This record gives sequence, C-alpha cells and structure tokens, in this order.
Amino acid sequence: MHSRPHLFPTQAGKALLAAAVSALVLAAMPVQAQGTGVGAGGFGALQPADPDKKLLDNLAEASIAGIETGKTALEKSGNPEIKKFAKQVVDDRSAALREVERLALVKGLNVPKDADMQHKASGTALKLLSGDSFDKQYLSNAGVDDHAQTVALLHKTQREARDPEIKALATKMLPTVQQQLHAARQMAAPKK
Repeated sequence: MHSRPHLFPTQAGKALLAAAVSALVLAAMPVQAQGTGVGAGGFGALQPADPDKKLLDNLAEASIAGIETGKTALEKSGNPEIKKFAKQVVDDRSAALREVERLALVKGLNVPKDADMQHKASGTALKLLSGDSFDKQYLSNAGVDDHAQTVALLHKTQREARDPEIKALATKMLPTVQQQLHAARQMAAPKK
C-alpha cells in the first residue's frame, strides 16, 4: 500500500503553512474593521473620522434622547394627551434609531448607545419633577426644544452629508419629527 507524500511533512512546514494562512486572513481584516474599501461596509463605507460619521452619531443620540424622555413621560405624566404623544415619540424614535444603527452597520461603523451629556442632564432633571411641573417641562424641553433641534439637525444632515444614504435617511426622518414638533407646540401653547 502506497501512502501519498505530505506537502508539509514536518511540524515546521505545518507551522509555516498555518502562519501564511493567518497572515492572509489578518491582512484582509483591517479593510473591514476600519470601514475602508470593500469589506463589511461595501463601497459606501465611511472612515470613523468622516464628518458624515458625526452626523450619524448625532442622529442616533437625538433618537435615544427622544426615546428616554418619552419613556419618562409615559411613567410620570398623568395627562392622557401627553402620554399619547410620548408613546408616539418612543415608537417613532425607536424605528428611526433602528434605521440609523442599520445604516451604521452597513457603513462599518458603530453609533452611540446613549444620549449625549446634555440630554442625559436634562433627562435627569426631568425625572425629579412631577405633576403639572413635569408635564410643562416635558412639553417645553423634550417636546418643543428637542424636536426643534432635531429638525435643525436633519436639515443640516440633508445639506452637509456627502453620503447619499445618510441624506436619504435624514429626508425620511424629517416629516415625522416636524409633525411631532407641531403637536408639541400645540400642546405647550397656553390654553385660552
């Protein structure tokens, strides 16, 4: 019975083959991990320092802030109109966040998982309030001010983003945020 000769009969030969295969695998990985070239992000991948990355991060943080303050309103407000508004904000911002995260994944990037420090601070202050004080501050800060800032961010993203998918996402998100801003302004307006 004849045995076939091994290509790498020695341990050193096997180690050399393993090292060569590892080097090839590792050489391909930075392309995907850095979000450059054709890798996990495809042709539309962004560099982590790209200005479009910052816009995407800001969209994620705005969505997270809306979700968090909306959940607080659902817990603390006694006003059914505010609760309905807050539920809609949580639902819409959750859907928006999923789309931002999906797009970031396609681009080979990560986006923040928490709101920025300013929104965290205002969210903490909001949690200390109750009753009419809570409702008034929620409508003023999270309802009107945050939605106005998000509308401005979406307009900025439409103007400044170079990536067409990020522009398209901002365009898709804008009508919903504008509608919520309008609703918040109506609820916050002094009653006659």
